[in-house]
Amino acid sequence: MAFRVFALIVGISLIVVIVVIVLNNSSSSSSSSSSSTGDSSGTKGTGGTGGTKGTGGTKGTGGTKGTGGTKGTGGTKGTGGTKGTGGTKGTGGTKGTGDSTGGDKNNNLNDQPDGSINIVNNTSENPLHVFLQLNIFEDPAKQWKKIGGHEKALRFNAVNWGMNEYKTIPSSGLAWNPLGSKVAVEVVIPKGGNILLQIPEKVKPTNVAWIIMAIKMLKDSWEQTVPRPHKPGESDRPVNVAYQQSILIEGGRDMVADSSAVDGINYRMEYLLTTSNQKTEKMIINENPCSNLNKDIYSKGLTIGCINPAKVDCSKACVGKPAGTCNLDSADCKSYCTAGNQVCAFNECSQILFDFSSSENANLYNKYNTQKMPKGSGCDKGNSIDPENGNKQNHPPVKTFINNSNNLIKGSPLDTFCKQIQKNGGDFTPYCYDYNDTSSSPILSSPYKIRLTYMDL
Repeated sequence: MAFRVFALIVGISLIVVIVVIVLNNSSSSSSSSSSSTGDSSGTKGTGGTGGTKGTGGTKGTGGTKGTGGTKGTGGTKGTGGTKGTGGTKGTGGTKGTGDSTGGDKNNNLNDQPDGSINIVNNTSENPLHVFLQLNIFEDPAKQWKKIGGHEKALRFNAVNWGMNEYKTIPSSGLAWNPLGSKVAVEVVIPKGGNILLQIPEKVKPTNVAWIIMAIKMLKDSWEQTVPRPHKPGESDRPVNVAYQQSILIEGGRDMVADSSAVDGINYRMEYLLTTSNQKTEKMIINENPCSNLNKDIYSKGLTIGCINPAKVDCSKACVGKPAGTCNLDSADCKSYCTAGNQVCAFNECSQILFDFSSSENANLYNKYNTQKMPKGSGCDKGNSIDPENGNKQNHPPVKTFINNSNNLIKGSPLDTFCKQIQKNGGDFTPYCYDYNDTSSSPILSSPYKIRLTYMDL
């Protein structure tokens, strides 16, 4: 009996020892797990108040071993990591929308204010200089106002590069290429940055178009372009301006707002604008149209880009003729033909650029050309109303032929230039020579938004 009692006591003791060991192991595991939980609770804050690393992202102080292992209260997600509203790049790693603010990266402009243009610098220039012509019927101070964009992007006061007084802006009388004699605002945009400007309003009674052009400088400069001090006979070209021919944006509210390389090109671009029914249309230049041209001819004297081949090749038709008497347009709709309404005639330039080898095209040229006398007798009837044809509107044969770049001489410099600049261009194409408006004439419509991105050739 005594032996049985002794055995029972030993058995109970062993059970107690086992339970204690298990409980101790469980407690140790729980404390270790709690420590792990406490450490991991101190997650890295996703953004402080300025987009910086959340200061609350430290190791959880409550996660010490064996004290309960609760989730560290300091490891909350930073509440400041919001999208930057000012368009500048977040100083602590905020969402990087700042340098292209005013429009998302898709093909719409939903996030951009009405009546605005967002100009983006995706070139290697730091900064990029862009000139925007003023509407002469509106107060200069109210035009192209900066309303957003990169904090380093600057807008300078307008300069009158023409000969005549303009409102409160005195004349410098120092026109220069490629800007000319325009009254223009200059903006500078940091590399990878943007500037958001208000598009000039329509001013009654005349809605005037404006021109926008980016111009390369010889050296990086954050200074405003100013006239060059010079003596009579010396160059009055601003000191830092490179030799180039700029691609243009030409337009206005409720007007055709096209992209034009009629003079030449210095940068590629992507161009979005709102058109009819609030639709957004896009044009992009994917290739360098100068790359397959003879640089000794079409880039002669330039720092960047090339001259439009039509300007170079048609100048041959002017050799030996008095200055001002030669028409370099691809057809004559202004000097020989002066009636308007798309009334035109083929000229010497037309013969250089277009293919008249077929009998049909040859007959068209022979019927309508500037060689016929008296002056104007070789003009077509344009799109005027024709009483001899039941008062129906004429179909302008010369303008229709000239519009179509498929009628260029195949393999010619201009044909090569046009095919590259318009390849896979999107909803519309840039003008690659004057009157090339078959698919190049979008109309800027309400809500009047533009996004213009410049890129290196």
